[in-house]
Amino acid sequence: ALTLHHPAAFCLFVVLVVAAMGQETYDDGRVAWTEDEKQLLPVVREKLDEIAPELVRNHQDWLTDRCVLRYIRARQGKVEKVVPMIHETLQWRTSYQPHALPLDVLKRESETGKNYVNGRDRFGRPIIYMKPRFENTHDHDGNLALLVHTLERACHHMQEEEGIEQWTLVVDYKDYSIRNAPPMKTTKATLSILQNHYPERLARAIMVDPPFLFWASWKVISPFIDPKTKEKVVFVRGKEDKKREIMADHLGEWESSVYGNIDRTYDHAEYWDSWQRGSAN
Repeated sequence: ALTLHHPAAFCLFVVLVVAAMGQETYDDGRVAWTEDEKQLLPVVREKLDEIAPELVRNHQDWLTDRCVLRYIRARQGKVEKVVPMIHETLQWRTSYQPHALPLDVLKRESETGKNYVNGRDRFGRPIIYMKPRFENTHDHDGNLALLVHTLERACHHMQEEEGIEQWTLVVDYKDYSIRNAPPMKTTKATLSILQNHYPERLARAIMVDPPFLFWASWKVISPFIDPKTKEKVVFVRGKEDKKREIMADHLGEWESSVYGNIDRTYDHAEYWDSWQRGSAN
C-alpha cells in the first residue's frame, strides 16, 4: 500500500494541505481580509439560512463572520461553492461532534505525545506538534479523533478578535520510518478533514529533519508550485546551528526536542489535565 513514507505521496500531501489551508496575512501574522470578501458575508449567510436554518442555529457560536470568510477565501469567493462547503461542514460537525469525542479514545491516542498543541509562534499563533515516531495504536478512527481534538484545541487558543486565526504546524521527523507511517486511508481522511472542515487555518508547515527522499522530492516539484504556497512549507535540515536559525525565523519559543529554547518534554498527565480543566470552563 502507498503510504506517506513514499516521497511522491508525502509531497503531494504537503502541497495539497498547504494550498487548502493558507491565507494572506499582514507582517505581524494577522489575517488580512479583502473588502470584496467581506461584501460576500451577507450573501452567503442568506443562502445558508435558506437551505439549512436549523444547522445554522445549532452552530451559531462556531459560524462567526471570520469562519465564513475563511470558507469564502477557500473557494475564491465563488458563492455557489462556498455555501455547499459550509453546509457540508455543518453536517460533519453535527455527526462527528468534535467537542464530544470519546474520552477513552483521546486519552489512549494522546498518551505518547504524537500530536499536541504547545506554545505560540513569534506572531502569537498556536503551535501544533506532530511526532510520527510516537505512533502507539495504528488505529484509523482513533488517530482521526486525536487529529480533530488537536485542531479544535488549537482553534480554542486562537485570538481571532485580534486577527490571529491560524496555527503553525511543526512536524518532527526524527526516527521516522515505515513502521510509524500512516496508511494511505488515514492520510486521505486527514487531508479531507483539513481541506474541507478547517480551510485557511495553516500559517506555516515546518518539517524538521525530514528523510532525504522527502526533501529531494520537494526540491523537484517546488519550482512548479505557486510562490505564495511554497513559502508556507519550511524544511529544516543541515547543521544544528542552521536548524535553530531557520526555526527562529518563525518561532519565538519552541521545544528543545526540535532545537528550541524551551527545555521541556510532553507530559501526558499534565496535558490531559489542562485540557479537561479548559473544557470544563
